[in-house]
Amino acid sequence: MRTTFLFVSILFAFDCAAQQRTAGFAGSCLSLQLGIGNRPDAIYGTMPYCFTTYDGHADRYPLNQAVGSGTINFSGEVRPRAGQAGLYEADYAAYNTVYVSVEYGSITLNLPTANADNNGFPDLVQLNQAVNANLTGTATRDWPSSGATSISGSLVRSANQRTGSYSLTFADSAATLSGNWRISAVVGNITYARGPVNTISLSLVGELGTYTGNTTFVVNNANQIVLPQFNLFNNDTSVFTVQAGTTFNRTGKKYVANATLQDGIRETEWPDFIHWVFEINDPNDADGNGIPDLSDTLVGAPVISVQPKSQSVNAGTTVSFNVNATGAAPLFYQWKMNGVNLPGATASSLVLSSVQPDDAGGYSVTVSNPLAVNGSVAATLAVNVAPTIIGQPQAQAVTLGGSGAMSVSVVGTPVLSYQWQINGVSIAGATRATLTFSNLTGSMPGDYCVAIANMAGSVTSAVATLSLLPPQNISDCVPAPTGKVGWWPGDGAANDIQGLHNGALKNGTWFAAGQVGQAFSFDGVTNQVNVGSVFPGVTNNFTMEFWVNPTASRRSTSEANSGISGATGQRYAIFPRHGSSGYGSGHVGAGVSVGNNGVSVFEHTDFYLSSLLVQDTPIIGWTHVAVVYQNKQPQLYINGVLRRTGLASLYTVHPSADLGGPY
Repeated sequence: MRTTFLFVSILFAFDCAAQQRTAGFAGSCLSLQLGIGNRPDAIYGTMPYCFTTYDGHADRYPLNQAVGSGTINFSGEVRPRAGQAGLYEADYAAYNTVYVSVEYGSITLNLPTANADNNGFPDLVQLNQAVNANLTGTATRDWPSSGATSISGSLVRSANQRTGSYSLTFADSAATLSGNWRISAVVGNITYARGPVNTISLSLVGELGTYTGNTTFVVNNANQIVLPQFNLFNNDTSVFTVQAGTTFNRTGKKYVANATLQDGIRETEWPDFIHWVFEINDPNDADGNGIPDLSDTLVGAPVISVQPKSQSVNAGTTVSFNVNATGAAPLFYQWKMNGVNLPGATASSLVLSSVQPDDAGGYSVTVSNPLAVNGSVAATLAVNVAPTIIGQPQAQAVTLGGSGAMSVSVVGTPVLSYQWQINGVSIAGATRATLTFSNLTGSMPGDYCVAIANMAGSVTSAVATLSLLPPQNISDCVPAPTGKVGWWPGDGAANDIQGLHNGALKNGTWFAAGQVGQAFSFDGVTNQVNVGSVFPGVTNNFTMEFWVNPTASRRSTSEANSGISGATGQRYAIFPRHGSSGYGSGHVGAGVSVGNNGVSVFEHTDFYLSSLLVQDTPIIGWTHVAVVYQNKQPQLYINGVLRRTGLASLYTVHPSADLGGPY
């Protein structure tokens, strides 16, 4: 396979306009170009190394382009790493004497950053500067095996010569790689003209010929000009595109810009050699004030002394914007909204009657005469709209201890303020669009409304009544047992009505109608009520009981008091807490899994999640389940009837308090 290396030169030009002035121009690509380097090798003889644009990947062959007949092109680009001055990087591919690939990887080089003419970019890439520098770096091999070694070497190039020589010595082999390197640079002159439309043209010379092109430019101030996107043409019809926003900043008579080129090099299919620096040296200074004519204010050109002012007004207000300008007569005005000309708005003042939200935006004016055009700053018009309610709060009926919410939907200019009221009295802290109720008490029912205001006005919502629902299905309730350590009724909250161990609703857990009042509703996937390890003093003898209405099956496991059997497929009503992390080594948390196909009692600690009691039986509709531990051994009661006694635990057992949740 035959391998070739292509060097790339990118060159620039601009056309010119009337009343031209001439200035010098230079352009330098910040990337270097390394040609094929040859390195002696004890196994392969002389090995050629080809360099190409760094792609950041260690798992693929470096960027290249097949051009037919077994020929592969590499870009040769050594690109500066963004934000790290002097650090350059490239990928490489090495071949043996018959051009079969031997290895590939990447290099990083520490190159000199000296800048003798203080123009903001290194001498290394400037055509008029000589280079005789030592370098260091690292070579990283990606294939056929990974590895790294240090690099030392040198770069030599004479002033006004694009090509020089390089050497790179790899520390692991002590072999030296040598070849030629070059820079991409152009020099020449520009001609420019100032007026209502500022124009630039360039005629430049690079190593491949002459380049021409033209563009307009904008003078931001005496120290800055900006070029839009434009094309550059080589005498072989190559086209290069300089991206918009190329900004030249001035120091003395010198203007310097960082430029980005969309890749116009036909030999590569990926962006390379795209980062450039342009420099203009303008000796023209007609008024002798030290500012070159390229960015100086033209004598007689329009000058805006008073800019239009930003305003914030309420809808329906009449607004006027004004500008004061001086310059050679006649002066012409054109007002714009968001950069678009306003028909007929050609006076020094702009009057807008009864403004509405659609009138909000940025207003500016251009002032022109035959010499130049000057644009004002954009003044912002903000039109404030009073709040309008588009969604009223709705009446609520909630059971005692339950929860609910009222909300209002409003449109209007921010910032909107809210104040909820009950029976005409403001509620402290109720200043959001939604008012929530939790653990409803007898003092909360009443008539609620909310007042909304902004800088343009205010509005009050309709009244929504919060009423109290009586408890449901209480006639069959029996007195609560004594000795309770935790009780979570699920009536609209995760609170423990013993008052000690309130839980937290997790992952969208909510409520449904229960056997009495409300109940927790779990999806069997992620829903959970998290309480924590809250029973350090309750061990070995206790009861866990609950009403349950399962709608899916749980995975039945074998009874065991060792090992792990419950890691998947369970529907926990009470999640078995990890005993070791909650209470210490030798402790377990007990929990209960319930499906419509039966009940399983689980214990959980380090390397242990086993079902000590398994009862496979249909569980249909609301069913009362009680698990009674006596001396570490669980017994299962269903609707008050003892159904099974399980295995004795080998650990110290605690009841768990987390409800629902999968493993």
